[in-house]
Amino acid sequence: MSNLVVMTASDYSDGSVEQRSFDSLDTQLKIVGCKTEEEIISAAQGAIGILITYTPIGKAAFDALDDLRIIVRCGIGVDNIDLSSAKEHGIKVCNVPDYCLDEVADHAFALLLALERRLLVQNQDIRQGVWKGISRVKEIRGLQNSVLGIVGFGQIGRKLALRAKPFGMKLVAYDPYVTQADADKYDVTLLPLPELLHVSDFVSLHPPLTAENKHFINSVTLTKMKSSAYLINTSRGPLVDRVALLDALREGRIAGAGLDVVEDDLAGTLELSKLDNVINTPHTAWYSQNSFNLLRQKSAEEIARFLRGEPLLHPLV
Repeated sequence: MSNLVVMTASDYSDGSVEQRSFDSLDTQLKIVGCKTEEEIISAAQGAIGILITYTPIGKAAFDALDDLRIIVRCGIGVDNIDLSSAKEHGIKVCNVPDYCLDEVADHAFALLLALERRLLVQNQDIRQGVWKGISRVKEIRGLQNSVLGIVGFGQIGRKLALRAKPFGMKLVAYDPYVTQADADKYDVTLLPLPELLHVSDFVSLHPPLTAENKHFINSVTLTKMKSSAYLINTSRGPLVDRVALLDALREGRIAGAGLDVVEDDLAGTLELSKLDNVINTPHTAWYSQNSFNLLRQKSAEEIARFLRGEPLLHPLV
């Protein structure tokens, strides 16, 4: 009997790239569309592995799926997977932490540049037949000697630093897991979070989402930022209290925001998108044709390694 691997997002991939990893194995790849845990339970009966994107999965599924041995998150963040419950059930969980690093860093810096140069409102004016010239862009200060605060100085945060440095920006970061010796390699100064928020002209978020840091950008921490500062988030929406951010933006307590991710996705974005000091993109920072194919390949290869009895590259439990 062949092994069954279920991919839970039929709108995400046709399975052609993933299937290549299983061609030499006695494995059936089943592609389904699952938006809920209940749908996963129904679709993945008998499956030894699951390739999952954003659908939540936890104890109920692990109790119901007796044959399940491995889950691979097709992406970096694993906040949709109950890791402690997976460990209790003896289910391996892996992610793909080494794709789209350049794409996200590019996207974060593109949002920074668009906010600083006020590109969105200038383009809107032109589309409406209005030529306002510099009267529309008096807030532009120039990037030379401005301060970029990077929250989460992992692989993406470091690539962002490399992009900002040639523009003459001063770089600071907050990350309790990074030493100053590591930060020195990028000419970055580590600061406590309150101090980083206080001195930064741009704050870019790059930590993973955990139970501890949900809404760590909130009504209190937003008051630490300059009224002229911009917030950029290309990591996870729930890092930011959306209501508190909306209030701060409306009241001019910060200058603007560039958001690729927002809590509650489109529903959460609607009010923010009405503000001319906000740029929204629909969680596309990770994407390029190259990164998408790399993600599909790496996700499937991790399950293939498991089926061959080989060491996993990125096990989380």
